[in-house]
Amino acid sequence: MTIRILGLFLALVLVGCDQQGAAWEEAQQEDTIAAYETFVERYPESSQADQAQARIDKLRAERAWTDARQRNTAEAYREFIETHPDAEAADDARERLNTLERETQWQALSDSEDIDALQEFASDYPDSPEAEFAQERISELEARAEAERRQRELEAERERQAQIEAAQNTHRVQLAAVGSQNQARRSIELLEQQLGEVLGDSALESQSANGLYLLVTQPMKPEEANALCETLKQRGQDCLVRER
Repeated sequence: MTIRILGLFLALVLVGCDQQGAAWEEAQQEDTIAAYETFVERYPESSQADQAQARIDKLRAERAWTDARQRNTAEAYREFIETHPDAEAADDARERLNTLERETQWQALSDSEDIDALQEFASDYPDSPEAEFAQERISELEARAEAERRQRELEAERERQAQIEAAQNTHRVQLAAVGSQNQARRSIELLEQQLGEVLGDSALESQSANGLYLLVTQPMKPEEANALCETLKQRGQDCLVRER
């Protein structure tokens, strides 16, 4: 009796082994997540259960990787890395994520005038193609800043010289006095035609004083005013030197 029971037990074990082996071969042939999940559910204690679970994890990672590549966004690669940090494609995902983040940052910085931000970008991605563009942009901005600095210095020097000249140009040469603006305008045109060679760059203008319009030169240094008036007198033009 005992021998019969033992034989029956052994037969059942052999049948079970045959069924498990067949199920494992079937799962491998299908090679799908569903097939391996079915096998693990039916034979959780089998020697192939861990192997089946590993295959499930790999197939899920491959599916997720295909989806991430199709989406091709930083968010998609970030999700893949968080979900499958040890997958074969994890390093590739990190590289693609880094590339997308770098390209996005550069798009925002390519026209920037923030030298500090450009330098930080070049430091963060020293071997990237964009790092070279960032350095070129930095050089361009620094050259522009230097040109603007020099222009400001030049303008400041011109202003300083103008102030010095203004302080020195305290006198004018008066050539005539007339009674109206129209007379002043016509007289200035006539005098400039007749005496343009003597007046040079010293344009004439009119000043109102005591009901009259005085025809005078631009302000100049006293010695220049005296010299000009002397020359005008030699040309037959009455004049006098007066303070501006």
